[in-house]
Parts: sequence; structure tokens; C-alpha cells
Amino acid sequence: MKKLLISLSLLALPVSAQYTGLVTTRDGNQLYFSSSLRLRGTSEVDSPKIFRYSTGFELIQQPTASWQALVEPQVSADGTVAGYTNSSASSCIEWFCNGAPPPEFGVIIGVQIPHNPLPALHGRLRLARDGGSVMICRVDVGDLVDPHLIDLRTGQVTDLKGLNALGDGLQTVGDSTGGGPIVLLLDQTSSPLLYHKGATTRLHFSHAAILARMNSEATVIVYEAADPGGKYELIVHHVGTGTEQILQVGPPVPANLPNNTPSYFQPWLSDDGSSVLYLTVDASGHQQVFYEATNGSGERALTNLTSVPEGVSAATLSGDGTIAYAATPDGRILRISVPSGKMDELAGRTPQLIQLQNPAVGSVNWISGAALSATGTLPQVLVGDVPAPVISAEPTLVKFQIPWEVHPGQPSEIRLQYGPPPPFESVLTFTAAAINGNFLSPLANPFSGALLGLHHDFHSLVTSSDPALPGEIIHFYLTGLGPVTPSVATGERTPASAPLHRVVYPPVFCTVSNIGTTSTGFLNAPVPFVGLAPGYIGLYQMDLQVPQGLVNADSALSCAFRMLEGGGYQVAAVDLYVQVP
Repeated sequence: MKKLLISLSLLALPVSAQYTGLVTTRDGNQLYFSSSLRLRGTSEVDSPKIFRYSTGFELIQQPTASWQALVEPQVSADGTVAGYTNSSASSCIEWFCNGAPPPEFGVIIGVQIPHNPLPALHGRLRLARDGGSVMICRVDVGDLVDPHLIDLRTGQVTDLKGLNALGDGLQTVGDSTGGGPIVLLLDQTSSPLLYHKGATTRLHFSHAAILARMNSEATVIVYEAADPGGKYELIVHHVGTGTEQILQVGPPVPANLPNNTPSYFQPWLSDDGSSVLYLTVDASGHQQVFYEATNGSGERALTNLTSVPEGVSAATLSGDGTIAYAATPDGRILRISVPSGKMDELAGRTPQLIQLQNPAVGSVNWISGAALSATGTLPQVLVGDVPAPVISAEPTLVKFQIPWEVHPGQPSEIRLQYGPPPPFESVLTFTAAAINGNFLSPLANPFSGALLGLHHDFHSLVTSSDPALPGEIIHFYLTGLGPVTPSVATGERTPASAPLHRVVYPPVFCTVSNIGTTSTGFLNAPVPFVGLAPGYIGLYQMDLQVPQGLVNADSALSCAFRMLEGGGYQVAAVDLYVQVP
């Protein structure tokens, strides 16, 4: 048997942020956030949960049902009242009020609400800085979405009918004054206004706002504009005088954006409105954290390519403007002193496991994710308590073998680690299988790319421009074909010398579709060898003879493999390019 050098193109896969919804108190001593990660060594669920950092990390609440995701934490300025939204795990939350939301409801911690109306008000939650009131985005009859104000001291509910929240609704509920909070909203013409105890005051922004942040006394508003054909702009609006100043100008606004234009700057405003934190992209294409006074002075970077080379995915500012927190795509959480610039790492690089290519034991495999390896080192992978051989590693893809010792049919957990263990960990739970046959692309990321065979001499791919000949024996590479005889130990390369290591359960059948003007049906394809590929760890090779008499240059090859746990068989299919008359 000849060897094929399998080259994997390590394409970056979409990875969700490891920490979202960062929010902190006025003094910056408490940080709340949402994450699907677990505190290391715990059995927490893998859905988004609410965490807090004070002197250390602690779990505040986790979902009680598989469909739930606890997101968008809120905290009062003094840290005595907190809240979050219990939403659908499959929902994509961008804007606060926009059409019928998925099943979701707000939860408040730290205060007993008289005649608590929250369970009856389905919608997302926004907490005032003073902790005295919340705004809920509620769906009424006919799927009309209206904000509702709830006084947490009395339980009184006010329906803000005909009004709407601005953007994501964060930092739009001011402190209570004169018997109720001042709220930044939009009217039915999408014009901004301030609402207070039934009265409204119209605001005159120079641009349409996609998002806004208001200080606690409703005297300063920083909003983001994204005019079609223009550039993103971060603008400060002084409520008393109506004067405005452009603080920052971002990149051009992309064409054909959705109705809910995503924020570029993701700003956060101090309680007194004197300073603003925002994100912008550096020369390397990574988001970094910047800080600026709202009078346009004192602009400076709190993170940069040297201190945070991976960039920042989310950030927040304390109410007094002295502490910033930042989360990175590599799972780090940073605490930054604004006056001094001193940066403390609260959580180090944390691998995030997203997807497993194949659950079959003994098979070569791939995990996709983020921060999966550090430069020059291979991570340690555990499947349950069994160490798994790691073949290669990149930051977004790790190639390894599921040990033969893992028991099929039982749930198993995969963990990955390198360097000092961070406080959080990502756990990938799967049910191991004895057989889960899948064709493997020899030249592409195993999660994407064409599934192609190789010609008899292993030197070139079988493609539409270089098809196989009738009668030619071609080769395919696969994962998950189960036990072989004689066996090969976990982590060992398959010997190149005889005997061949054939699968115990060969394909039930392999057929090629043969549908044309004069023929219909399928032709059997002889399979002289199926087993472990010599020179590789856990990689399977199948040799197949192309049938005579095919009428289509592009035909479907289908092979059926046994399913030992559930009975029956599964069919894996691949394109077969054949030279025809």
C-alpha cells in the first residue's frame, strides 16, 4: 500500500464569543457576564449561564431546561440588584424590541417585588442604574411589541404603548427622579424622546441612531449613527442644550445591512456622562478598547496589539469611569485601571470546543473551536479520563484519535488543556459510536470541502477534469469504520508491512448510480480492501473498483455501513467522476 500525504487546509470556522453581556457596578468591584463555559471541575450545563466576578469567579444561575439560555445580565450601580434574560438557546439576540421574540422572560435577583409581575410579562429585561425599576420588552396581542416599565419597589407596571426601545436598550433607563425613571425611547416615527411619568420630551438628533447610551441623570447621550452610504459615527448629544459633537468616525457602512444594523463601536457610558468606552478596529484588523472624555479630549487606547494581540470581543466601563473590563476571543478576561492603564488578567486563554468531526472510537478525528493550542505546543486532550493521542494542532483545529478504550454507546466528555489551567473550561459532550462511517476529503478541512477519491497511483485526485477509468481501482479515505483485525493500539501508526489491518465490519454494499436515457438503477462497485491506512493513526482507506458500463460522467457512489448500537446501517455518499464514452 502506498501512502498519501493528507494536507488539511486549516480554515477558521465561525466561533461564538466565549463571554458576552459584560456589565459592572459603579466602582467596578463586581463584573457580571454570560458564558456557556463551565467553571473548571464542575458539572455545570453547557448552555449560557450567568457568572459574577468579585474576588473570584462564581456561578450565579444556570438554566434548568435544555432550551434555555441565560443572557444579558444587568446589575445596579451599587451591586445590590441584578437581573438577566432567560431566553431560547437557539435565539439570536441583537435588538431589544423588534417583532415577536422567542420565549423569554426577565429575572431579578436581590429584591422582593410586591405582587411580582415579571412571570406574566414575557420579554427581555433592562435594569435602571439605581436598581429601582426595569424595562421589559413584551409581546402583546397581535405580536405588537411594547416596552413596559416596572417599579421594583411597588410592582406597578406601566405600558409604554406606541413607543419602542432604541437599539439594544442598554443604558437607556435612567435613575428614578420625581417618582419614576427617565427612559430614552423612540416614537412611532423612530424619532428619539425622553419619557418620564407619562410625559415625553422630543430630542433632535442630527442622525438616525442605531444604538444609544444615556447617563443616569439623562443629561448626556452618546449614540451611534450608521447612515446608508456614510460612515459609522459616535456622537455625543447634550440634552439640555441640544448641542452635539462627533467623537469618532468609523469605517464606511456596508451596503444591504439588515434592519437592525449591528453596532461598530459597542459603546459604554460612565454614570455621570463624562467619559465613554468603545471598540474600534486596529491596523491588524482586531477590535481594541478605547476611552475618551465626552468633550472630545483624552482619547487613548486601553488595549493594543502588544497587550491583546487577539483583539477584544466585548468590553464594559464602571459607572465611575475608572475600571474597564474586556473579554477576548481566546477566552481571556482582563481588568484595566483607566487612570493608570494597568491590566490584570482574571482568566487566561481558555480553549473553546465547538464541533467534533466523528464520534467513532479508534478513528482519527478533529475538534474545531478557538484558542485550541498555543504556539509550539500540543494540547492535552482527554476523552473522559482517557488521554487521547494528539497528532497536530492549530488555534482553530486539533487533530487527534479517540482512544479505542472509550466505550461505545455511552456519553463521554472531551476536554482540552495546555499551559496553566484557567478558571473556566469548555467541555464537548458526545455519545461514542463503534462505527460512524464518513468519507473524508484528502485536501480540505474535514468540516468542509469536496469528498474526492484518488487515482490508483495515489498521485492525483479523481475530479471532473481528471476522471477515473472504468475498471480502475481508486482510493478513498474515511473516518469511523470501527474495529480492525489484527488490531492496532491507540496512538500507534498502522504498520506498512503485512498483514493488512482490515475492518471487522466491511460496507454492507457500495453502489454507483447509473441513470441515463437507456439505463436506470445502480451498479455494484467491488471493494477489495477496507481497513486502516498504512502509516497513519486511526485513518481508514477504502479501495474501490470503478464499475464498467457507467453512462454518467458524474455519478453518486453510496456505501452503507453498519450501526452496531442502534441496528440497521447508515449510508455515506460521495461524487464519483468517471470517464464515459
